[in-house]
Amino acid sequence: MTNNKKLIRGILIIIIILAVISFMFIYSSSAYIAEEKNLGQWYFVKKQAIWYMLGFALMMIFRHIDYKRYKHNQIKIFLIGFFLLLAVLMFGKTVNGSRRWLAIFKYTIQPSEFAKILYILFFASLIEKYKMKKRTDPELIIAGLTTLGIYAGLIFLEKDLSTTFHLILISAIMFFATDIKIKYVITGFFVSISGAVLSIVSSKNRARRVIEYWEGIKKTGVGGGGQVKQSIIGIGNGGLFGTGFGKGLQKYNFLPEQHTDFIFSIIAEELGFILTTILLTIYLVFITIGGVAIFRVKSYYGKFVILGIFSMIITQVLLNIFVALGIIPATGIPLPFISAGGSSIVALLIGMGIVFNILSEGEN
Repeated sequence: MTNNKKLIRGILIIIIILAVISFMFIYSSSAYIAEEKNLGQWYFVKKQAIWYMLGFALMMIFRHIDYKRYKHNQIKIFLIGFFLLLAVLMFGKTVNGSRRWLAIFKYTIQPSEFAKILYILFFASLIEKYKMKKRTDPELIIAGLTTLGIYAGLIFLEKDLSTTFHLILISAIMFFATDIKIKYVITGFFVSISGAVLSIVSSKNRARRVIEYWEGIKKTGVGGGGQVKQSIIGIGNGGLFGTGFGKGLQKYNFLPEQHTDFIFSIIAEELGFILTTILLTIYLVFITIGGVAIFRVKSYYGKFVILGIFSMIITQVLLNIFVALGIIPATGIPLPFISAGGSSIVALLIGMGIVFNILSEGEN
C-alpha cells in the first residue's frame, strides 16, 4: 500500500471510530428526552445515521472530483457560498432568535457549515494566485480580508457569532501559513479583536453571555452560566473511570443541548478522565495525519486546502471542549463527527472527500 493510501485509510478508520462513538453517545444522551417528546428513544440516532449515510455518499462523490476544478472556478465557488448565506437571511428559519437554517422539506440545513468549506477552497486559490504571481503581503491581506468580510458579515447578520469567529480563526491560520510579515498578523489580530468587541456590545444576548462568563470566573473560577456549570458538574462526576455508559445524570434535563453542543460533557461523565483522554488522543492522531498530508502533497493549492480543512476540525474540537470546561463563553460549536447535527457531519465528510482526492492525485 502506497503512503498516501495509508493516510486515506487512517483517516477513514478514525472517522468510523468517531461515528461509532457518536451513535453511542447520541443514544445515551438523547434517549430520555426523545421518549419525553414521544419520538422514540432511537429518534436522534436514526437522524444521525441518515446524515452519516448522506455524508459518506457525498464523500465518495467528492473523492472522485478533481480538486483543481475548484481552483479554476474560484469565483463560482465564492458565489455559491455567498448566495447560500444570502438565502438564509432572506428565507431562513429563525430559532432562538438566530436565523441560521434553511428548511428543505422536513429537514433543516445550516448553510454556514458548507460556506466554511467553500471559503477554504476559494481562499486557498487566492493564496496560490497571489504567491505564484509574487504579489506583496498587503495585496494578499486586502483581498483576503475583503472576501472574508463578505462571508463573515453575512454569517454575523444571521446572529451566529460563533461560526463567524470560527471562520475568522480558520482564515487566520491559513494567513499565518503563507509566511506573511508578523506586523500584518498582529494588525489583523487587533482588527479581529476590535470587531469581536463591537459585535458583543451590539447584542444584549451576546453581552449577557460574556458577563455571565466573567461573573462565573470571579465567583467560582469557571466561566459561563447555568449550562456550563452543569457541564462542569457532569465532567467532575465522571472522575477517573466514569459513571458507566448510559448511567450519567446530566442528560435528565439538567444539561441542555446534551446531544449536540455539550455531548463532550456526557462522554466525560460516563467514560471518565482516562477513556476521555483516549478520545482526545484519537483526535490528535487525526490532526497529525492531516499534518503529514500537508507535507506529503506537492500542490501548493492542495496544501492550503488540506490545511484549511484540518484547521477547521482542530479549532472546532478545541472550541467545543473549552466551552464544556468553562474556559471560554458558550459558542454553539459542535464536536466534530460526534455531536448530533446533519449539516456539520455532511460538510465535514465532503471536506474529507476533497482531501482524499488531493492525496490520490499525489499518487498519480
